[in-house]
Amino acid sequence: FDANGNLLPPQPKQSKRNTTTTKRRVKTEPAIRIFVAGDKSQVGKSSICMGLLGALLKTGKYTPSDLAYIKPATQCEAIQLVEEFCKHKGITSCVPIGPIVYYKGFTRSFLKGETGETSEDLLQKASEAVDTLAMGKKVVIIDGVGYPAVGSITGTDNASVA
Repeated sequence: FDANGNLLPPQPKQSKRNTTTTKRRVKTEPAIRIFVAGDKSQVGKSSICMGLLGALLKTGKYTPSDLAYIKPATQCEAIQLVEEFCKHKGITSCVPIGPIVYYKGFTRSFLKGETGETSEDLLQKASEAVDTLAMGKKVVIIDGVGYPAVGSITGTDNASVA
């Protein structure tokens, strides 16, 4: 954010989405990605995400089609309020349950090799989900999972996912 509270664009990086044509100059910048994490569960991460989405819409600089929301890793498979918020605001790029789900017994199954996936596999799935969702968007809000230690044994904690 700059001194006036406006989002600053990310530093340009090489991407397949950055295009320039000879007939007219068309440049698609990569989406700004904002990762929201907390120190434990139930501290308002998803509420902050809804607040950010709402505030971005309220500025008038962003339309619902410019925005996306994803929770790439979660402990909860129930419908979340943020999903309802996105529907209400017309934000169709909303993934409340991403590719990593820490269901009861997940860590034990992972350590026994019963999930059939490595840490790298899971992180790649999360990365691909965010990258796919970010295509054509201006801002992607990424919602972290529970406690910082969630996923640490499997190598898929917030810091690794971010």
